[in-house]
Amino acid sequence: MNSRVERWVAVQFESIPFSEQAKRAQEKIGIALDAMYSAFVAECKDADAAWDELMRKYPTLTAMAEAAEYTPQDVAAWRTDGEVVGLRVVRRNMRRLRGLVYVLALFWAIAFAELCWAVYDLFTAPPYAALALAIAILFLVCGALVLRVVVNKAAALRRKKCDIPAYTYLCAQYDRYLKRGLNGIALSAVLLASFLLSAVFGARPAVRRLYAQYRDSVGIYLWEP
Repeated sequence: MNSRVERWVAVQFESIPFSEQAKRAQEKIGIALDAMYSAFVAECKDADAAWDELMRKYPTLTAMAEAAEYTPQDVAAWRTDGEVVGLRVVRRNMRRLRGLVYVLALFWAIAFAELCWAVYDLFTAPPYAALALAIAILFLVCGALVLRVVVNKAAALRRKKCDIPAYTYLCAQYDRYLKRGLNGIALSAVLLASFLLSAVFGARPAVRRLYAQYRDSVGIYLWEP
């Protein structure tokens, strides 16, 4: 997209509360205006003349929205700020979500550990393998129920209109927890592979060391502020 068009569209949306609908509309309007600008450049053979024509034809957000097949009613809905939430509300919702995620991580960490011990017991103490597997399944199911609540609450938060500080905070939190989540998945995969290999080869001391390492890593990962 032409940077000049992108900046102009961004200026028009500066006073619009953030929402998923407004974000998609901004992207769609930017694409439509960029195509219009390219057509004007091809017609006028001059970038400045093409820009003047674009400004003459689409001087307002309403006109720009119509170029992307939106209606004036859609623009009015984007501007409505009766349901806009601020930073304080978003922080409170994020604290609640964080608490649920900690519960989810705890349930699945226990399930992960019990699953590892079930595999280990299968080779060393078969009568205990079924019990460990049952505990793992129980905590997996509990974690799945908590995950469903987390997903629903996160989706509800995304549907809310946010002011600029709240939107900036959400973006920062998303980047932070996405990186942490990917690191946690990678750590769990490596530890699970190491544990299973040690269990298969019957290296009991190594299994104990790996379990302690996993337990400490999960504790640090969960309780890091």
